[in-house]
Amino acid sequence: MERLSEIVFRSMNTTIEVQLIFDRNGNHNTEEIANLCRRWFDDCEHRFSRFLPQSELNRLNRGSGSWMMVSDNLLDLLAAAERYRKLTGSLFHPGIRNALEASGYSRSFEHAAEFWRQPLAAQPQRPAALDLSMSPYELDTAMKAVRLKEGMSLDLGGIAKSWTAWQLGRWLQRSRNIPVVLINAGGDAALWQSPASQELARFAIRSPWAEDESIGEVAMTHGAVATSSTRGRRWRMGMEEKHHLIDPRSGKSSHSAIVQATVAGADLTACEIWAKVLCIAGAEQGLELMQRHAPGYEAMLVAADGTNQFHGRAEFTNFRWHGCADGASS
Repeated sequence: MERLSEIVFRSMNTTIEVQLIFDRNGNHNTEEIANLCRRWFDDCEHRFSRFLPQSELNRLNRGSGSWMMVSDNLLDLLAAAERYRKLTGSLFHPGIRNALEASGYSRSFEHAAEFWRQPLAAQPQRPAALDLSMSPYELDTAMKAVRLKEGMSLDLGGIAKSWTAWQLGRWLQRSRNIPVVLINAGGDAALWQSPASQELARFAIRSPWAEDESIGEVAMTHGAVATSSTRGRRWRMGMEEKHHLIDPRSGKSSHSAIVQATVAGADLTACEIWAKVLCIAGAEQGLELMQRHAPGYEAMLVAADGTNQFHGRAEFTNFRWHGCADGASS
């Protein structure tokens, strides 16, 4: 008989849920795997977080302008970030840390209440200008070295979380021969299955205005889904209300008509990137880029007026969307 194990813990300022279905003839130690999952997420957090002073990312940020040796994991993540920067025309840009902090996002959102207690007299700093035509860093893969442009500072929050979850899930499924692996990292979720398994996972799409309300769901037998929203992480800076999705073109919180985007596709990191780009760029430009560079990916968008828009193709049957009646397929 198949056995279901659930592992839940906190890391990267969110709840991580891992569900595993073991073969009845398998010899798996759930406690061992749970400890492995926690150690992996904790290690990645201590490498990639901008909120931990001694993280590997912050050591790199403090050394901008000079070549620095980095770990294989950080090198791989930076290479992925640069690929997505190019694909999105810099609408995704890892060099937005200075702009984030100029907008007031200088502490982990675990301290969200403090953001709203900032004095009304405080004024936002001027956003840092970004050169969108060039990469914010150079990579020497042979030497495993990175050089940030002088004065550049990186933030890898969203892509680091999705990359961490994706790498763990693939490793569990392939190396431990676990028939079904599902990982949900704060709404960024992915499902892996062996060919013999046909489990159907359902992921609720939360309302951008009320977390306890669902506006639909996406079901899948394999693949990934990620949601990005301008409504979740918001705070006041001076007289302005800010959110965490920075438009690299302005250095300010984005102002498109899309307040939330849920993207489903083959790769979790790609889903996270395209969901973010759709919120920043808006439906027209964001969908044009996604359909050109990720043609198998589908999206459910929520506009500022509350309407839902579904964008996908009927012949892709792995993803089954519900609650998208207000939108149209494309």
